[in-house]
Amino acid sequence: MVEFGIRPSVRDFDRLLFLLCKKKFLEQARRFFDRFKHEFEPGVKSYSILVREWGDIGEAGKARKVFDEMVQRGCSIDVLAYNSLLEALCNWCCVDEAYNMLGEMGSGGIELDAGSYSVLIRAYCKADDIHTAFRVLDRMKLYNLIPNLFTYNCMVKRLCRIDKIDEAYQLLTEMIERRINPDTWSYNTILAYHCEHSEVNRALRLIAKMQKNDCLPDRVTYNMSLKLLVRVGRKI
Repeated sequence: MVEFGIRPSVRDFDRLLFLLCKKKFLEQARRFFDRFKHEFEPGVKSYSILVREWGDIGEAGKARKVFDEMVQRGCSIDVLAYNSLLEALCNWCCVDEAYNMLGEMGSGGIELDAGSYSVLIRAYCKADDIHTAFRVLDRMKLYNLIPNLFTYNCMVKRLCRIDKIDEAYQLLTEMIERRINPDTWSYNTILAYHCEHSEVNRALRLIAKMQKNDCLPDRVTYNMSLKLLVRVGRKI
């Protein structure tokens, strides 16, 4: 670009950095970053690219180091930058550290969004800590923030796995009340529980509820139901 009289911009810097990270050339991306960061004055987006990618491959320590450098350089840190680090930490079992970061964000004047909390909820579900996941959900409600469908589904799945089926139904109702329409996966997760426990009546009622809420059963729904009916019919 320079040879043609075109001066590269920070935007060009970010694009090349993103491409290097996307191809998982992270060491090359870091060397490129260190070489040119004084020339281009990278911003939050530049650092967030590195934070997210280090986190994706399990280098939570390096992700935190990049984030700390961003702070030291006086970058105006936004919620997206924090969320990138939260996700990096949660992806590699540093969930409690990520939870503590919520306090840092609040005290630093960062306005949290639904993504900040949703990352933690999914991480605690993955870690089999549904109790803390609900604590984070309750904290979200204080700020009138709503998890997305994927996050709710993670909680429903975890509740079914630990035999808290009534709580799973309550969460399903909450989703509908908050206008997050459950999808086929939401219902099939609960249906699988009923099928596993040979609860025919509850399974059929759930399918009826599913259709009432304009969610059409799919092949998985029917396969599970048929297998349940055949299995129970043989016992009778």
